[in-house]
Amino acid sequence: MYTEPDKSRLFQCRAPRGGREGAVCRKINPRKGVMDLVAAVAMVRPKTSIKLVLAGALDNTEYVAEVKRAVDQQGLSDCFVFKGLLNEVEILDEFSRCALLVLPSYQETAPW
Repeated sequence: MYTEPDKSRLFQCRAPRGGREGAVCRKINPRKGVMDLVAAVAMVRPKTSIKLVLAGALDNTEYVAEVKRAVDQQGLSDCFVFKGLLNEVEILDEFSRCALLVLPSYQETAPW
């Protein structure tokens, strides 16, 4: 049975505490547009430094490997951190370090 997280806690996150600039949360799969995100980071990288935390299930191993290859081929390995699946407390901790939340998804069907 799905239990919806306490969304009110998301709004308690304060200004960024650390050097990370952005986070992507949820399952890492093609529907989430992560390859487009890699391409976008490659375009802006010469103009700015950026670091993104990818937090979400890494169970689609072929796709995750494809994303990691693209990151390496673009010379962006210092821009992406693959955290894997995080619990609610860990996600809130990541959010509190981020200046932005990135949602490159083609489709969002989750309730929050």
